[in-house]
Amino acid sequence: STLYINADFVPTSDREGVQSNNPWNWFVFYNIGKKIVGEVAKFATENNKEYLNLLQDKLFGTENGNLAYHFNRGYKEALLEESFILGEDLQMHKQSETVIDKTGLSRVVGSQVFYQITGTKRILPSFKIDTKILMDNCEVDDSIEDKFALFDSLEVIRLEDMLTKLSDSKDLLAWFKDADEISRVKFYRWIVKNNVQALASSLPIFTFGEEQLTRLEIETKSNYIISTINTRAIQSIIEKIGIKCSAEVLEGHT
Repeated sequence: STLYINADFVPTSDREGVQSNNPWNWFVFYNIGKKIVGEVAKFATENNKEYLNLLQDKLFGTENGNLAYHFNRGYKEALLEESFILGEDLQMHKQSETVIDKTGLSRVVGSQVFYQITGTKRILPSFKIDTKILMDNCEVDDSIEDKFALFDSLEVIRLEDMLTKLSDSKDLLAWFKDADEISRVKFYRWIVKNNVQALASSLPIFTFGEEQLTRLEIETKSNYIISTINTRAIQSIIEKIGIKCSAEVLEGHT
């Protein structure tokens, strides 16, 4: 999209451009960069999910001269100082108050459980807005010469940050025990998508009557087995000899 700005620039002699070495124009361009973020924030609602895409996702290059430098300076300052991110609490937040979940787990277990697991004191963006611009520009790209990320004051939660916390998280365990089947299926899919199947071994995925056991717990019991598609056909016979079969089928949890 194109952004049109009307300002009191000092033009070049042919009036087809603006003077790039004029201090007044530097001041104007600095303030344009400074004001844009606040103006974009005025469009923030859950119904206007694309509003963040009004922001520039990159700075102007140095080849654009002094005007670009001063615009960039104002823009970077505003990105740090302005509350422009609509949070899941429906309040506006600064970068320094916002956490980005690159694992996708928060969409499965919900924001409150995510906060408890990670221990973060920051707020997730609203799940209803498009945050791709934040996701793509919150970490330094080593392939870029100046190694600058526009939104580097965001806290970023990555999968590798989460795994240790998840494996012994009482909060995740409590959520899982109370979760309905639809939520559990979403969680199983998250496990498979992120290739962290080992995590399932520490969760009480399998049901035996009133008991919910982890895979590791089942391995310690000689008369408990996890049902499979093959054992389902002879389950009644197996149970007659004192073997307890899980209500869930193994193939649905791998």
